[in-house]
Amino acid sequence: MIPSLSTNFGYRPVTVPDSPSALRQLAYSEGSPILGPDDDPDGWKVLPPVTVTGRLFEAHDAEVECAVC
Repeated sequence: MIPSLSTNFGYRPVTVPDSPSALRQLAYSEGSPILGPDDDPDGWKVLPPVTVTGRLFEAHDAEVECAVC
């Protein structure tokens, strides 16, 4: 099992979003849940994960993969 660590952070984008996808507009109009990126890829901007490597306590090599979902 790969250990996981999660934390909250604030994100303020500097881009302006496109118009909502057709499926997202339908969800808004019906008051239904918004579909995720697997079911509505046009409604999401999915960024690739980023890998950060470093050394902890000058003794342990570490590698962390971060993804914004």
